[in-house]
Amino acid sequence: MADRADTLRFLPLSGAIDVSFLTELGRRKLHEFKLSDAPVEIRGTFAPSNHHEVASPLCVSADAFDSGGAAGVPPSLCVVPGTLINANTLEDFKEWDKAELLRKAAAAIWQDMCSGAGAHVLPE
Repeated sequence: MADRADTLRFLPLSGAIDVSFLTELGRRKLHEFKLSDAPVEIRGTFAPSNHHEVASPLCVSADAFDSGGAAGVPPSLCVVPGTLINANTLEDFKEWDKAELLRKAAAAIWQDMCSGAGAHVLPE
């Protein structure tokens, strides 16, 4: 039996929204998205830590709206694609079936994992 030091363990994923993301979202909402509630593709970044004492939050900042994929992102960061769903009113937000949104997102992730679409080739 392996001792505790050899056991692979994971920490819960934490997240951080940079103020620059909220500023850019506000700008785009006023000038581009307006009343549209269509989903918007965004990206976050994740810097894996080599030390179990140091948290590795998923960060979302103003560059989340850049459509270049991993272009311009330092090689020390992992790009995490995502989708922003923006409500125009509190009532719209309350009407969403959040469990269904989560189920659909989980199904899409599972499908990407099973098909290999979510696999990335690491640089040599």
